[in-house]
Amino acid sequence: MLDLLRTLYEVLGGNYPRASTAIAALIGAVLFGGGWWLIGRGVEAKRSVEPTQQKPTSQLSVQAKVPPASRSGDGDLGMTLEELDKKYRSLDGRFAEQEALVRESNGKKIRWDVEVLSVGNCQPHICLTFLCLSHSQLWVTTARFGEDFRQRLYALHRGDRITLEGVLAADIYGGHLNVDATGFQLLPSP
Repeated sequence: MLDLLRTLYEVLGGNYPRASTAIAALIGAVLFGGGWWLIGRGVEAKRSVEPTQQKPTSQLSVQAKVPPASRSGDGDLGMTLEELDKKYRSLDGRFAEQEALVRESNGKKIRWDVEVLSVGNCQPHICLTFLCLSHSQLWVTTARFGEDFRQRLYALHRGDRITLEGVLAADIYGGHLNVDATGFQLLPSP
């Protein structure tokens, strides 16, 4: 192989050193890029096959490990933020069960009494960060509102208590609890 390259260089490279270097670099880039592309296709093909194989198993584990009390047929979560946090903490060290609880909770409607931490812009939404009333939660919690709530949200102050309504969208691995908010009501001061 080396002899072939040496002969090729003697024929072309001696007469045109810059052009032959550029051509060699281009050929190397094409070969490397093609190999990289093929490897990427193989990885993507493997990824697209794995979830379909694992999906039935994970669905079974969710149904088997999440107690029936946390499942509600009408799409409501049926738990306060404090109850969800307490249940999650009770599963400490049992990661599959914690993951199943979060997956089961995703997409469920919530109606929680919470305390406002801050309101800010998080394009394309207005975001409200909040705590449960007992201040004991493990999660970073954010509610995402549409622009039509801007004036009402920016009238809120740190420490205000509200009833938050929306749909839960938890991030299993990031420790974030997001709510796609549909509304809120200001609660009377304690």
